Amino acid sequence: MALQQSWSRNSRWTRTVDGVLCRSFRGDRLLLSVQARFKTGLGTVINVTRELQKSDPAYEGDTPESLKRAYYHVLSLPPRPITEKDQWMSDLQRWGFSSEVSFSLLDRLVTIVTKIPGLGLPYINQTFNFVRHARRLRTTQSKIKWFERAVSRLENGRLPIRPWDKASNSNIDQIGAALREGLSSQKEIAAACKEIKPRTVQDLLVFMASTGDAVRKKHGHYGPPQEGAAPYVRPGELVLKALERGPSSRAEIQEHTGLTEAQVTAAVHWLWRRAHKIERLKPDLYALPGTAPVSHMYAHDAFALALVSGEKLMCELVEITGKNSGALWRAFRGRLSPDGIAKRIGFRNGSDVRPGLRGCVAVFALTAKGRRYAQRIASNR
Repeated sequence: MALQQSWSRNSRWTRTVDGVLCRSFRGDRLLLSVQARFKTGLGTVINVTRELQKSDPAYEGDTPESLKRAYYHVLSLPPRPITEKDQWMSDLQRWGFSSEVSFSLLDRLVTIVTKIPGLGLPYINQTFNFVRHARRLRTTQSKIKWFERAVSRLENGRLPIRPWDKASNSNIDQIGAALREGLSSQKEIAAACKEIKPRTVQDLLVFMASTGDAVRKKHGHYGPPQEGAAPYVRPGELVLKALERGPSSRAEIQEHTGLTEAQVTAAVHWLWRRAHKIERLKPDLYALPGTAPVSHMYAHDAFALALVSGEKLMCELVEITGKNSGALWRAFRGRLSPDGIAKRIGFRNGSDVRPGLRGCVAVFALTAKGRRYAQRIASNR
């Protein structure tokens, strides 16, 4: 009889909603727990339920056979309608909790808040809303740690959401009201919200854009969340998207992206010189790394890299770098020699270099500073 009770219509595994029999919260938990253990290679259902009954305290009063029959029963039933508890479970799993830990944590939370007068289930909603919008809880790991501490604090009779924790939510509400009134720029919103510092307004606007409570229209301008509104895309991301089509000049990038000339120039400079996300094939021609066989290199950089293997003549430098002798001489006289990167260490007789060549031929080498400079160039490529 006890076995029949564990999976019958009146058991904890099922629930009747609007006259329809469906899985209960515990039925869903059993179903997910069994299916999760199937992936570990335990084999048959009875092996899974036997291991589950031993490892999970929630099933101490059940037998492996009763859990097996309950699993097959709830497997044939539809899931219950989505409730607040389902949303909480979804949030916990999205933040990194396993299904079993999520079930256990929610069970503890529900048990605690229903015993404390004045709290109840609405307080759980309040905690989830706080975690979703708290600026200091941006990473999934920080959210997990906060929930673990929150349950311990509630068990000890202390509320996890302190009065000063609500200040950010109040500020977010004020900024949201300013956005709905049509204010857009950070300066306008800071002037309307006099109790909030301008720097805090800017930080909160960025945070609200990341959580979907605001939409970034352009640099420094925001608006209320709207359905179908196109999110702001940074110029650098647009430039990278345009270069996926192939090597392009700045004018071509501007044509594909719709950015201004100044925006394209700034984005290209950052991506090439600072972030090293694109390569310069030649003056005013850029490409994504690996999409072109040879990237552009300044004459002074090519000169320095060619000298890494040892001293070289000018004719040898021309052959190695692919630059003409005029460009290499200008690089040496205008950059390498004045900065102490390369030096002329002597001359060789022209006839020793090539029969019939008159005069002397200069020999170049790197200084100690030049070797460090060449090493830095090579590591950045």
